[in-house]
Amino acid sequence: MEPVVQRLPISRNGVILRCSYISHKIIDYQTSMRFYSTRLHSAEYTRCYNVLNVKVDSDQETVRQAFLKLVKRFHPDSGSSEADGQKFQEIEKAYRKLQQKFHAERWSDRWGEGAGEYGLYYKEKKAPEIPVVEHDIKHTAPQHRQYLTYDGFGAGTPSQRHKQYQKLRASTAIDNVFNHRISRVQEAESLNEEQALVVKDKQRAKNIKTRYGMDRLVEDLIQESMAKGEFDNLSGKGKPLSTRQDHYNPYVDLVTHKMNQVMIDNGFMPEWISLQKEIRADCERLREKLEKERAELSSSPLPTHESRRWAAAIDSIREDVQAINAKIGKFNLVVPLLHNQMLLFNLEREAAKVLAAPPKKFVESESKPTQIKHEEQDSFIGLLMSVFNR
Repeated sequence: MEPVVQRLPISRNGVILRCSYISHKIIDYQTSMRFYSTRLHSAEYTRCYNVLNVKVDSDQETVRQAFLKLVKRFHPDSGSSEADGQKFQEIEKAYRKLQQKFHAERWSDRWGEGAGEYGLYYKEKKAPEIPVVEHDIKHTAPQHRQYLTYDGFGAGTPSQRHKQYQKLRASTAIDNVFNHRISRVQEAESLNEEQALVVKDKQRAKNIKTRYGMDRLVEDLIQESMAKGEFDNLSGKGKPLSTRQDHYNPYVDLVTHKMNQVMIDNGFMPEWISLQKEIRADCERLREKLEKERAELSSSPLPTHESRRWAAAIDSIREDVQAINAKIGKFNLVVPLLHNQMLLFNLEREAAKVLAAPPKKFVESESKPTQIKHEEQDSFIGLLMSVFNR
């Protein structure tokens, strides 16, 4: 290949000599080196595929799944019988090599084979340019934007806008007062003489004071409305005020409210109220029974036979205590308010309180015989006596 010399004038005193054969030799050398490197890489990649026990030219996901399976078998920390550190390093190197290959392929598919340090600058456009869709969004210029505070009035810093807004409010208030005065003057002129007298009477009625120094405005307005007949169409006119409270709890449905109202009218009460009364009566009865038993014993400490008697008395009322605790459990479930719930009856604690207290003296009241009056017999005897007296 002979050199080809081209003469390119670039100035008055100098030329450029371009040797085409030098560029041809450089291109042939690069092509041969690339072919040799490709053969080396293909053999290395084939060995990596064989290490991972997958087919040649498998995709990245297949290589990844095979690597995970081999890691579970050969990793030193896996606890497997096939664990081998050298084998694992070989598998890891093969996997990383294939990952670099997949990365290079993705890069070449995206930017082309000439995507090197300078290849991006000389890349040819193989695909037509995709037109960029520009959405028709009208941009609002900053000078046309409106503030959200101070009703969008004013300009400048927030403090300046605040001062401007205060001035605007003051001027608006002055205008409103002026307009109100004008409207009052116009209304006064438009009123006739009769309406003017009515207005004067109302003003005089407002000025009248009671002996307690209070204003009679409300009373006069009520009397005026009654005279006009504005209260004649009321549903409760001429009827006594109802003492029944028709309002109800908004958190209770209407059906429950009506049911409670019917039960109250007929003398019934909610279950938890009656149950509470029963529990208190039963507890008081048990305490009284313990106090009566304690009154028959001596002061503390009790002798052996009295201690046995006291223990027997406590055991005799255990069944009643269980029944009371069952009622208390039911009461705690049905009571509507949490602070109204009751604690279970503790027999040991109540017995200890009664035993620690001094014994009480119970005086049994003698039952007096009741005198039965026979009204019919008395009336018959009185009739006979009146006949004989005649």
